[in-house]
Amino acid sequence: MIANFPFGTDLDNLNKRFLDGLCKTVFSEARGNDSCVVAMETMKVIVEPDEETGAHIEILPIKIG
Repeated sequence: MIANFPFGTDLDNLNKRFLDGLCKTVFSEARGNDSCVVAMETMKVIVEPDEETGAHIEILPIKIG
């Protein structure tokens, strides 16, 4: 970890990369790509180098109108 960033990458930058990746996969056929996301709960957790990392995503349908 870089001394100036003891908590790692900014969460907003991580979210952007995550959503950009979803636009190429999960949201690739969704109208508006990731603009269809209406709510998002995120947090980051510091892990040791030998610990498993990843993300949990749950996509729920909503009815508009």
